[in-house]
Amino acid sequence: MSKTPINRGDRIQNVEITELTEEPSPLIPLSRTRHKPENPALDIRGYLMYGSDGEVMGRVEEILLNADRASEDRGLPLYHMEYAVVRFTLAAGTEQWILVPMAAIKEVHPRERRVVVRGPARLACQEMVSFRSPDELTPEHEQEIYAFWEVQPRWQRSGRSPRRLVEERR
Repeated sequence: MSKTPINRGDRIQNVEITELTEEPSPLIPLSRTRHKPENPALDIRGYLMYGSDGEVMGRVEEILLNADRASEDRGLPLYHMEYAVVRFTLAAGTEQWILVPMAAIKEVHPRERRVVVRGPARLACQEMVSFRSPDELTPEHEQEIYAFWEVQPRWQRSGRSPRRLVEERR
């Protein structure tokens, strides 16, 4: 995995992507940084994730960040919270991990430590390909994830932040 420079002054926030590129930048696990989101309510690690059908999908284990390439050369890169890594257990007792785009999150309930996505839990856990690590994630796999959740791929967005995408789908 190529290294993206991370400085002490870096900020993590949902930002509007204004530059179009076909090649996605590397994803960085939030736990590998010393930074916290500007809005603490967006740090949903440890929260239970529910589908729109009210069923539990699993627990959010990690948040994957996408570096905004347009800001990297300015010395203080901005990071966009792209995916929640969700751990769930299959009926056979085997643990699996799937990626859920942050733009697919419909509601965050900090007091209850739970989030709700706009798709059914069972379908998401059955249909999604298991996730292993950011290094093994291919653009084709990401395209499948975005298509399932009906979210525009991160390398094709122009001027719309994930928060705005979520609000448009409500």
